[in-house]
Amino acid sequence: MDKLNIISLEKKKPPQNSLVSVLSPADYNIREFNNLWLIQKLISDQTDVNVFVFDDPSTCSQNTRQIATEIIKRNCLSTNLCLSYTLPATNCDAFFSHFDDFMFWPVGKQELDLRIKRYRSRHKKYSPTLDQRTFDDFASLNLVGCSPVFKRMLELIKRIAQYDAPVLIEGETGTGKENVARSIHYLSDRHDRNFVPLNCGAIQDNLLETELFGHEKGAFTDAKTRQEGLVSIANEGTLFLDEVDCLSPKAQVALLRFLQTKEYRPLGSSRTYTSNLRILAATNTNLLSSISHSQFREDLYFRLNVLNINLPALRERKTDIPVIAKKLLTDYAAQYKLPLRGLSDKSIDSLMRQPWPGNIRELENVLLRAYLLSDDPIIDIDLDHHSLENGELLRQTQTTDAAELKFQEAKSIVIQNFEQDYLSKILNITEGNITKAAIIAGKERRAIGKLIKKYNLDKRCFTSKSSEI
Repeated sequence: MDKLNIISLEKKKPPQNSLVSVLSPADYNIREFNNLWLIQKLISDQTDVNVFVFDDPSTCSQNTRQIATEIIKRNCLSTNLCLSYTLPATNCDAFFSHFDDFMFWPVGKQELDLRIKRYRSRHKKYSPTLDQRTFDDFASLNLVGCSPVFKRMLELIKRIAQYDAPVLIEGETGTGKENVARSIHYLSDRHDRNFVPLNCGAIQDNLLETELFGHEKGAFTDAKTRQEGLVSIANEGTLFLDEVDCLSPKAQVALLRFLQTKEYRPLGSSRTYTSNLRILAATNTNLLSSISHSQFREDLYFRLNVLNINLPALRERKTDIPVIAKKLLTDYAAQYKLPLRGLSDKSIDSLMRQPWPGNIRELENVLLRAYLLSDDPIIDIDLDHHSLENGELLRQTQTTDAAELKFQEAKSIVIQNFEQDYLSKILNITEGNITKAAIIAGKERRAIGKLIKKYNLDKRCFTSKSSEI
């Protein structure tokens, strides 16, 4: 049964009751939205049919148009119909181009049903089919699952990949935004060219333009050689901007200028170059909220958000957890050249009960730790202990003493307490073996060594008790 939303964006008495009477509840799961707050929450939803109800679309506010456009962008696999009391002016043709069809009220049941079925069949016709080979292709990029919400996401990825336009990928930390970006690239016509990722949050503001556009020899004191920028390296391919919300105002201006003209000039050069690349951007924050607080440029947002995909959190697709776990354990066996191990039914049930605030990245960490420390063919995982660790860390940030400190001081204390406690636990598990501890923590051996030195820990204290006898 198709899920149908009636979205009221007018000021007059809405005709929802009449519209609901026209639609058949036997054919559609009907939901009504006439509250602006609920409608804004709907932006992140995925549905089958949306009917937008207007007094007159020509006179609605820019904010109303923006909300409607955002919902449609996130539902490009859906049927999006506009229902109006009056004939709109010709100056809003661009706005109407987002809808599949336009109708006047009143409308008969037979006409409405025929229009919905017509466009639903068209969407299904052009929507890419997901055969086993397609699932295997996505699995090679660490995108695995079989839940309805996951399959819908894959359909959207395949459709978006066909169009050579910027894409904004939204989702919580650890949901696999870079894997989705790589999928879009390798399914596109640019698949045989470079995929170049850049973490915007990891680059200093004064270095970002040099990183993007490059520099000439002698452009500044340490510029002893010419350096090619990422925009040049990604020419004819794809540039992926992760954590794009971290860009400073200056960096946002530089990126916007490039997106508008496709032209750039390396630092210290008098020559202008062009780059034909596709931009994919990712964020784990609400950019609309950042815009309202003047933290992100609205014009840059619209340049990046031509196409949009919102990744579901792991807690929204828990039925995929056994499939993901099997894929990860298979990968670990190949990576570490160890026997393939499975999970007990009790462990799988426990995995599916967890909230997973860190999403797939957190699941990876738990499974890798359990796999490396187990010698049995079937792994049992103590997830109650894992939950207690996360809860303890959260409680440390909520203490009265921490609240009285400055933010950075309180943050530093919590991090130090966590690092020291975590380090002691993994050294105890590995009996003082720094190499194994580094593997469990997912860090370099040198980094673990520095932490041991920082907290004056003696690894001999963690050696096997049998050596002390």
